Amino acid sequence: MNEQMVTSNLIEGIAIINFEWKYLYIYEANGGRSRIFPEDMIGKIIFEEVRSNESSIFFKLCQSVMNDRIPMQVEKLYVLSDGFEHWFRVEASPLPEGIFVQCSDVSEKKQAELLIETSLKKKEFLLRELNHRTKNNMHVISSLLSLKASSLKDKETSIILNDMTNRINTIAKIHDMLRESTDITRIDLSKYILNIIN
Repeated sequence: MNEQMVTSNLIEGIAIINFEWKYLYIYEANGGRSRIFPEDMIGKIIFEEVRSNESSIFFKLCQSVMNDRIPMQVEKLYVLSDGFEHWFRVEASPLPEGIFVQCSDVSEKKQAELLIETSLKKKEFLLRELNHRTKNNMHVISSLLSLKASSLKDKETSIILNDMTNRINTIAKIHDMLRESTDITRIDLSKYILNIIN
């Protein structure tokens, strides 16, 4: 696999840094818009570039991989020269010469994750609201039926209304158990029966 094939698949850039912390190789895609690996840094020591707080997380990653020889990655938000914020994933892995560092723009992935997270929060809120309203509605219906049954002189109708009340209370109990369960696909029948008996 030649250099062109390797670098053509990268979003932003790659670098090889030796044990003396000098850049041995740098490639930047997209005209080097990230400026994380400036092309004029070849042969220079990484410390000369990594001085700001924004870059410290990048250096700590490289230092850990250089010392421990274990691949690592980190994601960080950068503001580029275009004024827009971009999320970059920096991955570092050990090489015989030192470390290999790859930088990728993961802004679209981050935005998608944020949309999913926001959507899940909305759904959780709506589900809580639905559960609350369902519980309240069943309680109101059950109370109205009980009230009506207690005011009737006709025993047969009163028994029917009480039976309906019990059925609604049974549904309400199942609803509560499903709402509190970590697995909504099943109910602990023994726990349910004990609750009903109590």
